[in-house]
Amino acid sequence: MEEGQAEHITRQQARRWVLLGSALSAGLSVALTLGILLAVNGTLNTANHRSVLQLEQDAAALQTDVQGLSTQVADLDGRVQILEGIAGKLKALEEGLRGLQQGMSDTLGAVGGVQDRVGQIFDDLKNLTLRSEAIESFLAGVKGFFLPATPTPLPATPAPTPKPAG
Repeated sequence: MEEGQAEHITRQQARRWVLLGSALSAGLSVALTLGILLAVNGTLNTANHRSVLQLEQDAAALQTDVQGLSTQVADLDGRVQILEGIAGKLKALEEGLRGLQQGMSDTLGAVGGVQDRVGQIFDDLKNLTLRSEAIESFLAGVKGFFLPATPTPLPATPAPTPKPAG
């Protein structure tokens, strides 16, 4: 190539170089990680390491705890559902009680009205009794004025005699 001309790289060539660089970088990272593991543990087998075994035991214990907690949560969920049912029944009971209280208050109002009306009737009856006594007294006075105190007997009228048929 000549000095004045710049070398052009196509997109496909750029992708190849990027992929090749990524693969080499990943390979070197894996190799370095394995080298560090080999240096620390003395082997590449991680299953025999004490800390891994302890972590497996801890994981098993946690799994058992999680299962126990799941059972407890299921029990609590059942209890919550029962409480929700009871709460719904209590709400319905409270609404029924409010209806009964309203009915009682309406009934007490009606009874109060009836008591008032009965009181008025008794007052009216008392007034009528006083008036009737006044009228009876007036009539007794009129009777005493026009009629003597002792009545005179009326003469007896003879009974008619039947006539013979003839």
